[in-house]
Amino acid sequence: MNHLIIAGLITLTGFLINKLLNEQKVKSFGELLGETNGVKAYSCHNHYNPNDSNYINNIFTGIKWQCVEYARRYLIITKGITFANVNNAYDIFDLHYFISLKNNSQIPIKKYKNGTLSEKPNIDSLLIYNKNHHNTGHVAVITFIGNNYIIVSEQNYDNIKHTQTCSRKS
Repeated sequence: MNHLIIAGLITLTGFLINKLLNEQKVKSFGELLGETNGVKAYSCHNHYNPNDSNYINNIFTGIKWQCVEYARRYLIITKGITFANVNNAYDIFDLHYFISLKNNSQIPIKKYKNGTLSEKPNIDSLLIYNKNHHNTGHVAVITFIGNNYIIVSEQNYDNIKHTQTCSRKS
Protein backbone atom coordinates (compact mmCIF):
# COMPACT_ATOMS: atom_id res chain seq x y z
CA MET A 1 0.00 0.00 0.00
CA ASN A 2 1.26 3.49 -0.78
CA HIS A 3 1.75 5.64 2.27
CA LEU A 4 -1.26 7.76 3.00
CA ILE A 5 -0.28 11.29 3.71
CA ILE A 6 -1.81 13.85 5.95
CA ALA A 7 -1.04 16.87 3.82
CA GLY A 8 -2.60 19.19 6.18
CA LEU A 9 -3.03 21.89 8.62
CA ILE A 10 -3.64 24.00 5.57
CA THR A 11 -4.92 27.49 5.80
CA LEU A 12 -7.07 29.10 3.19
CA THR A 13 -3.99 31.07 2.15
CA GLY A 14 -2.31 27.82 1.15
CA PHE A 15 -5.08 26.66 -1.16
CA LEU A 16 -7.89 28.55 -2.80
CA ILE A 17 -11.16 26.69 -2.61
CA ASN A 18 -13.09 27.27 -5.83
CA LYS A 19 -16.77 27.41 -5.00
CA LEU A 20 -19.56 27.72 -7.54
CA LEU A 21 -22.45 28.26 -5.17
CA ASN A 22 -24.41 30.78 -7.24
CA GLU A 23 -27.51 28.71 -7.88
CA GLN A 24 -26.91 25.76 -5.60
CA LYS A 25 -28.99 25.20 -2.51
CA VAL A 26 -27.94 23.89 0.91
CA LYS A 27 -29.29 20.38 1.38
CA SER A 28 -31.21 19.20 4.43
CA PHE A 29 -29.73 16.95 7.11
CA GLY A 30 -29.21 13.41 5.81
CA GLU A 31 -29.74 14.36 2.16
CA LEU A 32 -27.23 12.78 -0.24
CA LEU A 33 -24.58 15.22 -1.46
CA GLY A 34 -22.84 12.78 -3.79
CA GLU A 35 -20.62 9.73 -3.94
CA THR A 36 -16.94 9.07 -4.63
CA ASN A 37 -15.42 5.59 -4.96
CA GLY A 38 -18.55 4.00 -3.51
CA VAL A 39 -18.58 6.26 -0.44
CA LYS A 40 -21.65 8.45 -0.05
CA ALA A 41 -21.52 11.91 1.50
CA TYR A 42 -24.50 13.39 3.34
CA SER A 43 -25.51 16.85 4.49
CA CYS A 44 -25.36 17.63 8.19
CA HIS A 45 -26.97 21.05 7.74
CA ASN A 46 -28.27 22.54 11.00
CA HIS A 47 -27.70 19.32 12.92
CA TYR A 48 -25.05 18.42 15.44
CA ASN A 49 -25.74 15.79 18.03
CA PRO A 50 -22.68 14.10 19.59
CA ASN A 51 -24.91 11.15 20.54
CA ASP A 52 -25.96 10.59 16.90
CA SER A 53 -23.17 8.18 15.96
CA ASN A 54 -22.75 6.25 12.74
CA TYR A 55 -21.35 2.74 12.31
CA ILE A 56 -20.42 0.63 9.31
CA ASN A 57 -20.10 -3.13 9.86
CA ASN A 58 -20.21 -2.43 13.62
CA ILE A 59 -17.19 -0.10 13.34
CA PHE A 60 -17.65 3.42 14.70
CA THR A 61 -17.22 6.03 11.97
CA GLY A 62 -18.14 9.17 13.90
CA ILE A 63 -20.92 11.67 14.45
CA LYS A 64 -23.47 11.80 11.61
CA TRP A 65 -22.64 13.47 9.05
CA GLN A 66 -19.55 15.33 10.15
CA CYS A 67 -16.33 15.61 8.12
CA VAL A 68 -14.37 13.26 10.41
CA GLU A 69 -17.10 10.64 10.01
CA TYR A 70 -16.77 10.83 6.21
CA ALA A 71 -12.98 10.59 6.24
CA ARG A 72 -13.02 7.59 8.58
CA ARG A 73 -15.83 5.86 6.64
CA TYR A 74 -14.00 6.54 3.35
CA LEU A 75 -10.81 4.91 4.65
CA ILE A 76 -12.73 1.95 6.10
CA ILE A 77 -14.55 1.28 2.83
CA THR A 78 -11.71 1.95 0.38
CA LYS A 79 -8.58 0.95 2.35
CA GLY A 80 -9.71 -1.25 5.23
CA ILE A 81 -8.13 1.12 7.75
CA THR A 82 -9.35 3.52 10.40
CA PHE A 83 -7.92 6.00 12.88
CA ALA A 84 -8.33 6.77 16.56
CA ASN A 85 -11.19 8.87 17.82
CA VAL A 86 -10.49 12.60 17.82
CA ASN A 87 -12.32 15.57 19.33
CA ASN A 88 -11.87 17.83 16.30
CA ALA A 89 -10.84 17.39 12.70
CA TYR A 90 -7.56 19.28 13.23
CA ASP A 91 -6.60 16.69 15.89
CA ILE A 92 -6.15 14.08 13.14
CA PHE A 93 -2.85 15.80 12.30
CA ASP A 94 -1.51 14.76 15.73
CA LEU A 95 -2.10 11.05 15.09
CA HIS A 96 0.94 8.87 14.34
CA TYR A 97 -0.70 5.89 12.65
CA PHE A 98 -3.77 4.43 11.00
CA ILE A 99 -5.08 1.06 12.18
CA SER A 100 -5.56 -1.90 9.83
CA LEU A 101 -8.97 -3.52 10.24
CA LYS A 102 -7.56 -6.77 8.86
CA ASN A 103 -4.90 -7.43 11.48
CA ASN A 104 -5.04 -4.44 13.86
CA SER A 105 -1.52 -3.40 12.83
CA GLN A 106 -0.37 0.20 12.95
CA ILE A 107 0.30 1.95 9.63
CA PRO A 108 2.59 4.98 10.03
CA ILE A 109 1.30 8.32 8.81
CA LYS A 110 3.46 10.60 6.70
CA LYS A 111 2.71 14.23 7.59
CA TYR A 112 3.45 17.52 5.91
CA LYS A 113 2.61 20.94 7.25
CA ASN A 114 1.32 23.54 4.85
CA GLY A 115 4.05 24.72 2.51
CA THR A 116 6.43 21.83 3.26
CA LEU A 117 5.02 19.17 0.96
CA SER A 118 7.91 18.34 -1.36
CA GLU A 119 6.04 15.67 -3.30
CA LYS A 120 2.52 15.32 -4.58
CA PRO A 121 0.23 13.66 -2.08
CA ASN A 122 -1.27 10.29 -2.93
CA ILE A 123 -4.89 9.82 -3.86
CA ASP A 124 -6.87 8.85 -0.74
CA SER A 125 -4.61 10.95 1.49
CA LEU A 126 -6.25 13.25 4.01
CA LEU A 127 -6.15 17.02 3.80
CA ILE A 128 -6.51 18.63 7.23
CA TYR A 129 -7.61 22.22 7.74
CA ASN A 130 -6.27 23.92 10.83
CA LYS A 131 -8.18 25.08 13.91
CA ASN A 132 -8.92 28.45 12.32
CA HIS A 133 -11.53 26.77 10.11
CA HIS A 134 -14.64 27.08 12.35
CA ASN A 135 -12.50 26.43 15.43
CA THR A 136 -12.65 22.66 14.76
CA GLY A 137 -10.67 22.34 11.55
CA HIS A 138 -11.90 20.22 8.69
CA VAL A 139 -10.81 17.04 6.95
CA ALA A 140 -11.25 16.04 3.31
CA VAL A 141 -10.01 13.11 1.24
CA ILE A 142 -7.83 13.84 -1.79
CA THR A 143 -9.51 11.98 -4.66
CA PHE A 144 -7.81 13.51 -7.72
CA ILE A 145 -4.43 15.14 -8.29
CA GLY A 146 -3.76 17.48 -11.18
CA ASN A 147 -0.65 19.52 -11.99
CA ASN A 148 -1.59 22.53 -9.87
CA TYR A 149 -4.77 21.43 -8.18
CA ILE A 150 -6.43 18.63 -6.28
CA ILE A 151 -10.03 17.54 -5.94
CA VAL A 152 -11.22 16.59 -2.49
CA SER A 153 -14.28 14.66 -1.37
CA GLU A 154 -15.86 15.61 1.92
CA GLN A 155 -19.00 16.18 3.90
CA ASN A 156 -19.96 19.05 6.17
CA TYR A 157 -18.05 21.68 4.24
CA ASP A 158 -20.88 23.61 2.62
CA ASN A 159 -23.71 21.01 2.66
CA ILE A 160 -24.25 21.66 -1.04
CA LYS A 161 -21.83 19.29 -2.76
CA HIS A 162 -19.27 16.70 -1.74
CA THR A 163 -16.31 17.68 -3.92
CA GLN A 164 -14.20 20.83 -4.07
CA THR A 165 -11.36 21.82 -6.36
CA CYS A 166 -8.40 23.29 -4.50
CA SER A 167 -5.81 25.18 -6.54
CA ARG A 168 -2.28 26.14 -5.53
CA LYS A 169 -1.93 29.86 -5.11
CA SER A 170 0.41 31.31 -7.72
